[in-house]
Amino acid sequence: MMLYKKLPTTRFSFSVFVGTVLFLLLCSQAIAQSTANTITFSKFTMQQDAKDEANGMSGLRLKFDIAFSWAEEDFFKRTFSMTYRLDENGKTILRCTDPGLYAPSVTPTQQTVKGKPGMVSIGKEVFIPYTAIPLESGPKQLDLYFSLANDEGTYTDCFKTKLIFNHKKIVRHSLNDQVFTFSNIQLDAAAKEFSTSRRALAIAADVNFKYNLEESIEDKYEVCWLIRNAAGKQVFDSRKIGSTGDRTEVLPNELREGKAGAKLSMVASYHDIDLEGPNEAEIVFLLLGTEGGPKEIFSKKMMLDLPYKYNFEEQSFTLKSTSAKATQRDGVQGIEVQYACAFKNTGVMRNEEKGMYYFYAAIFDAAGKVVVAPERASTQGAGTAHLQDGQLPSPENAIASGSLFIPLHMLTVPAGSHALKFGLFVSDKGLQSKFPMVGNGNIAVAKPAEQLYALSLERLDMINADYDTEIIPISSNLPELQYYFAVGEDNYFASEYNRNSLSAIPATATLRLCEGDPINLVLYDVDSGFFNDNDLLGKWKIDYAGKGNSFVYELHDAGQVVALRLKISKVTE
Repeated sequence: MMLYKKLPTTRFSFSVFVGTVLFLLLCSQAIAQSTANTITFSKFTMQQDAKDEANGMSGLRLKFDIAFSWAEEDFFKRTFSMTYRLDENGKTILRCTDPGLYAPSVTPTQQTVKGKPGMVSIGKEVFIPYTAIPLESGPKQLDLYFSLANDEGTYTDCFKTKLIFNHKKIVRHSLNDQVFTFSNIQLDAAAKEFSTSRRALAIAADVNFKYNLEESIEDKYEVCWLIRNAAGKQVFDSRKIGSTGDRTEVLPNELREGKAGAKLSMVASYHDIDLEGPNEAEIVFLLLGTEGGPKEIFSKKMMLDLPYKYNFEEQSFTLKSTSAKATQRDGVQGIEVQYACAFKNTGVMRNEEKGMYYFYAAIFDAAGKVVVAPERASTQGAGTAHLQDGQLPSPENAIASGSLFIPLHMLTVPAGSHALKFGLFVSDKGLQSKFPMVGNGNIAVAKPAEQLYALSLERLDMINADYDTEIIPISSNLPELQYYFAVGEDNYFASEYNRNSLSAIPATATLRLCEGDPINLVLYDVDSGFFNDNDLLGKWKIDYAGKGNSFVYELHDAGQVVALRLKISKVTE
């Protein structure tokens, strides 16, 4: 047991005699108060050949209690940093400030110490790995010193004791000396690449290391993997993945079930493997960063059942079923075309830049003329159709099925009954790559009278509230208000918006619809980036039936809305 008393230094001013006397009186009072501050270490024990379970290192485990003869209310004054050093024959050989070493901070709790208010920290522990002690193996006697410090002062060498133990010098091996053993190798041919969701080949393995962490200079290893075909030609390198670049893997040197090793898991997109079909191939793992270049640490020949590849334009389709009927969707009157269609090619697409396959429907009159007007289509449609069901075929997804909806207000035929035809087509999203018609049929419709309505948002103000997450102090929680004029669920007009504003930008747009189709005003807080999504703030159905040629829709102090004024006018052609 050792007691430590800290005496603060004092400075004297000799400018005037009276000032000197007063200063000495104050300092003597301060000394009298501070001399009671003592730190006591007790119950000190040392365990040789202890194991640090976190990294498997062996060394000395020190345990002790600390008592403080004074109490501090302030948490920061009550927190002390701890340092230690080891001396041999008066020469310092180790400090806890050396790389890889640390000592815990000390934040004692307030307790009564010998009948007086004080502080106590119970069961403190320090681990000193043998690898940090720069001595040869054998019996050792070293002097251990502990120091504590906080903003109030430094308590240097407040505890000293002698450590007597049998030291074990650990030989540490370089990257080139490490030996890797692969086992439990598993291939998953139905994996997905995380970043792109492409179909991929995944490999997993258990890797054991000959030298554990305390026997190794490095605590992690960087590896890549290669695939070579039967002729020895390299067909995949995880360091060269198209535009995405390097896909190496870092293996941490850690304890797994008591042994040094790591779990390896890597993925290769079929798009990046220059090989297809069943093939004998060689799987190779390289250790990077070694002297003289990458070092091969694993090689094994395996049978790989790789998918065949095809070009976007080589796809063909077999119609399984199709039908059409007049119906409503979201209150909008229209034609629904249902279909089921099989893909011929379900391998891997070479030219993925073409995008996915999109099924779309075109409507024709009896003479075969297209009667879907692109300029009447909503912003969610494209070309002469309402695109839907974009997807990439795969063995698990060889048949595309779904339904397409074409609103009657998109048709250029006049109001009344019509015998029309429909055609089912497939293309890319931009309708540039077209295939032969997949299927067709007849449909009878009764189109209601067309109507034009001009919508003018004159005012939209929201309450001041927390709309967005403040990521950094200079960011704002105010919204970016954007509204849509919609027919049913189709957004036909999108307004502009200001950043960080409680007011929307006024605008006017004209909608063409069939009598009875619903008109909606939809409001979003438009956000971009990782942390915020677009938030729906409100949706209002505008009832225009029987309101005359012009009317106003208004709200005041309704939920988050302070004021909303929308003018609606019927337009005659």
